Amino acid sequence: MILLDNLLREAARELQPVAVSSNVRLSVLNSAPLPVRADSGPVTGLVFRTIECAISLSRPGSEVRIEGTSAQNAASVTIPWTPGSAPQHSPLSRPELGLLVARAAWEYLGGKCTEARTGDRQSWTIRIPVVESMRQNSTSEGERQ
Repeated sequence: MILLDNLLREAARELQPVAVSSNVRLSVLNSAPLPVRADSGPVTGLVFRTIECAISLSRPGSEVRIEGTSAQNAASVTIPWTPGSAPQHSPLSRPELGLLVARAAWEYLGGKCTEARTGDRQSWTIRIPVVESMRQNSTSEGERQ
């Protein structure tokens, strides 16, 4: 079991220099622990790849705001961004292919990915089942402190 919220923050911290060089603001909002049953190695790479692709596809001067929440026994991670101009080899650019590979990997892990476009914003939402007993223990420990 891993805490997806920790992986999101860690990946965002590591990708901060990439975001700065792309002139994209990167932030993570999180309301609760997101325990999921998965091997940390592959999921760490997957989180990293997903965020990196969103940064690469973002318009300079925009923001990628990653939000993790938990509802209905699932962790939900939403990554919205404002798309920049279409990549040179669109629709098969490296970041676009990266998101396709990431989608397949999230689905292999039991997650579901949805894409949405609202106005000039594009977003990706990943839902993956949480480990309920661990989430309750984390919440209970937080309430005792």
